[in-house]
Amino acid sequence: MERTHPLDIVTWELVEFWLEKVEGYKRREDYHNVIHKELIRARYNDSGPLPSVVVLAGGERSGKTMLGSAHMFACHWFGSTFWIVGERYDDTKGEFALIRDAAISTKTLLKLSEPQNGPSVMTLTNGAQISTKSSDDYTTLASASPDGILMVEAGRQSYQAFRTLWTRLTHATGWMLVSGTFETYKGSYFKDLWNQGQGANEYQCTSLCLPSYANPIVYPEGENDPKILAIKATLTQEEFGERFLGLPRSPIGVVFPEFRRSTHVLKKAEYQPMYPIKLWVDPGYYPSSYAVLFVQVVGGQIRVIKEYYSNSPLRTTLLTTSNLPSLTTPEIIPMVMDDPLFQKVDKIVIDVAAVAHAGAQESTVETWRRFIADSGRIVPVVGRFVKIEDGLRRTHDKLRFNMLNREPYLIFNHTCENTIWELEEGYSYHVRGSGEIGSVNKPIDKNNHSAKAIAYGIIDEFGVSDVQLQPPPKPVRRYMLYDRRR
Repeated sequence: MERTHPLDIVTWELVEFWLEKVEGYKRREDYHNVIHKELIRARYNDSGPLPSVVVLAGGERSGKTMLGSAHMFACHWFGSTFWIVGERYDDTKGEFALIRDAAISTKTLLKLSEPQNGPSVMTLTNGAQISTKSSDDYTTLASASPDGILMVEAGRQSYQAFRTLWTRLTHATGWMLVSGTFETYKGSYFKDLWNQGQGANEYQCTSLCLPSYANPIVYPEGENDPKILAIKATLTQEEFGERFLGLPRSPIGVVFPEFRRSTHVLKKAEYQPMYPIKLWVDPGYYPSSYAVLFVQVVGGQIRVIKEYYSNSPLRTTLLTTSNLPSLTTPEIIPMVMDDPLFQKVDKIVIDVAAVAHAGAQESTVETWRRFIADSGRIVPVVGRFVKIEDGLRRTHDKLRFNMLNREPYLIFNHTCENTIWELEEGYSYHVRGSGEIGSVNKPIDKNNHSAKAIAYGIIDEFGVSDVQLQPPPKPVRRYMLYDRRR
């Protein structure tokens, strides 16, 4: 029997009732209410209920503190344990004070402990307890299973802190608001997590923005407030987006700036039993990376459904098909062939350089063919030569949108972490110290293994152009003298 999600009993009307009790909190329908409703939306996967996580990036003075505090207070009636977590206890004081004031004004405060330094705790009349925690001391994050969490100034905290909170949250299947700005005090994980939330992801989290002008107290005229217009006139578009809209900057010089998790990483990029699978391969030369992509073409849409990637540039300790150690061709082929999906593979496309011999050794293509022949299967292995500019152009083509179904021609499963990272920021042009891009014809030959495999596959499947060319003339048959007809 499937377990019911605790958030299924929560109604927006009751949450809004308590939000209106918070003095000084002014909401805007298009921004604040969207975030509150997303936080109380029940999430499920095949195994059952999942925590509800919203990653919120805010602009300067956007009111993240007030929004988070108001939400936690408005949710106190359907939980017993709530945490406000910062890197240090000082980071949690603003949220705790706002919740305390709301509890006092509504006469729901029962007990209070608020020392100058260290953790603060309040107990409300319904028995709910709200505590502050420091993620620098992981031992404080293992004492209970909270029903709701505010992870404040998340950019200052570590990815390990987020993972620990996520684990604690799964026990009670609660909600968590991860809020912050795109700072890199402890790495770029907050930006990465926000980007993941723009598409399908393992946490099923949603990422949202709270622009500065969403704060009606500071900017009463919203987006057209004179103060906002004056600031916008003095900053570049990317600076304004990052500081006042809560939008991450695209890395300078990235090869595929049009790639977005929100549009190109879709849940439908999963295995479809009715369609064959292609393997698109960029063979690494030990100890470099090695990329093998499982791809299906469904109605003209390219779907990268799985990756095998050795020597991953991403920092993770979890051993998966996306994080394999450095492997040679004879080592990675058996792993790929043992995958149940390999039984549906009807073609393998590989770099033409793999046809070349390395001294007396067999070529990479020959190794693939030998392993496949030994398995008793017949799968063609094709070596493709692709010019760099052709590969880039065709990948740009397929990242475009199909206007008929309003989806890209090329989409990815969220488990293809390295492939997504390459297109999002890894594969780039050389950028000079002045910020100018060097050559726009040849990117840096690095962090592009999946990108190369995609280029080989697209050109093999669709050719070098989508334009319908005039078909070549049919060959003329020359009749023999005795075959001439009168």
